[in-house]
Amino acid sequence: MKLIGNRIESFLKIPNTTVRIILVYGSDVGLIKERIECLIKWFCNDTKDPFQIVNLSSNSVKNDPSLFFNEATSLSMTGKKRIVLLHNVIDNITNIIQLFLKNPIGNSLILLESVELESRSKLRKLIECDANAVSIPCYIDRDSKLETIIKEKLQENGLIAASDVISWISNHLDGDRLAITSAIKKLALYIGCNNNVSIKDVVDCIGDTITMSLDDLVICCANGNHLNTQCILDRLYRNGTSPITILISLHRYFQRLHILKSFIIEGKSIKQALELISPSLHFHIVDHIRIQLIRWSIKNISIVLDILLTTEISCKNTSMLAEEICCRAIIQVTKLANKADTN
Repeated sequence: MKLIGNRIESFLKIPNTTVRIILVYGSDVGLIKERIECLIKWFCNDTKDPFQIVNLSSNSVKNDPSLFFNEATSLSMTGKKRIVLLHNVIDNITNIIQLFLKNPIGNSLILLESVELESRSKLRKLIECDANAVSIPCYIDRDSKLETIIKEKLQENGLIAASDVISWISNHLDGDRLAITSAIKKLALYIGCNNNVSIKDVVDCIGDTITMSLDDLVICCANGNHLNTQCILDRLYRNGTSPITILISLHRYFQRLHILKSFIIEGKSIKQALELISPSLHFHIVDHIRIQLIRWSIKNISIVLDILLTTEISCKNTSMLAEEICCRAIIQVTKLANKADTN
């Protein structure tokens, strides 16, 4: 069974204890970690208890299936439910999981963790079609939902921020839950006993470290500077930034460019359009935006938005080639930037 939307949150609050296998997967590594920890805490008083929680790698299970079956069918010494957590699972253990589900003896809960599984994944299909199993997708948050998460994380760290501050953070974070949590913890240390957060606090503390590389990429891409764009893209890949994160940042940027261009088509000046956009643009990209509003036609901006959306879907469905697919899309965008269609 596949859970989506509000059903995920309901399940995490009160999991169905008859379920034997839970697959937690997706592109948001931070959210995967958070949901795995939430499930473990629900079933275990002590999340470090080696007698109640067993960690196995997908490769070790593939090489020695008996290792998995011994752990999955063993009884807890305390009488409580045991948890067997398999890390980095892929389709090569599908037959082993299928064999277990045919005869799920014992009372252990099996947690499967995967950074990404394609929509055609045999393991995903097996879990989603079995009554004793549940799949929980974890993808990077967008827009209003992202703002809600940021507000919750601020509150957890004893911080209060006005809506414009939350909007600024939302527009400058890439949406990955781990990045959000890390950035706000850093902000909490920076603010100290002052629990009111200003935009200046955010920019001074986390602005540069979170946004500069991605901002540099989208600006160079929208300027049509292929060489610099490729250099920044290579650096982002080396630092572990996912193609999905990059595509979402590009899509958000070109959405705002589309809104601004629409204002201009309606008769507004560039200055008036920039004053109307909300939340307001960061000062270091405004000069670039002015030039791009002259360079880009609304037709070509729309084409870019279609390219980025299609590419994001392709990356999610073909994760092993995601970097190459993302790179190809960025080349298309830089080429469009250099076309002389400004209407």
